[in-house]
Amino acid sequence: LPIPGLDVVLCDTAGLDDDCVASAGHSSIDHMAQQAAMQQAQYADLRLVCCDASSPLSDADRFWHHRLLAESPSRTLAVWTKCDVSADASREWEGILTSSETGKGVDDVLAAIRMRLVEQQRQQSGGMVESTAARCQDSLRRVADSLQSAYQAAKSNWGEELVTADLRVALGNLGEVLGVVYTEDVLDRVFNRFCIGK
Repeated sequence: LPIPGLDVVLCDTAGLDDDCVASAGHSSIDHMAQQAAMQQAQYADLRLVCCDASSPLSDADRFWHHRLLAESPSRTLAVWTKCDVSADASREWEGILTSSETGKGVDDVLAAIRMRLVEQQRQQSGGMVESTAARCQDSLRRVADSLQSAYQAAKSNWGEELVTADLRVALGNLGEVLGVVYTEDVLDRVFNRFCIGK
């Protein structure tokens, strides 16, 4: 779909019909198509429930609209099609009015898709940033604690083994933040530069 800033794959599934609602155990090709449509709806980031505004709603229309909306309102968008055929048709729920004949509402659908998907991305990345920030804060707190402990051990002449152990812990925690693994050469440079234990 031509939506700036997003790669969107539109998957057009089989329409969900009355027989699908009534006959869950049926093994026909139609039923398999209905099952595939339900599976696609389950995994989609956003589901567009398209209903024909020029015809009376079927029980299946009502069933699937309410089911998908109940499962995840933020992932479900109602779209009314063929609004050019019957402008005065009563609609049972709010939705975007469209017409493939006149092009009415197409830009509104694209804008609504973009808005919903961008909001989903924002929420997902916001959660990741918050959890990453909390992990980094915890690691840095442990770095500070270990450095304080190493300083106390060096100041009190408790032995270079204790200083080394605390510095190892501090470097390990710092490595968690930076994504780097520190090796023995870092500790060797620290000891050589500051003459700890000599």
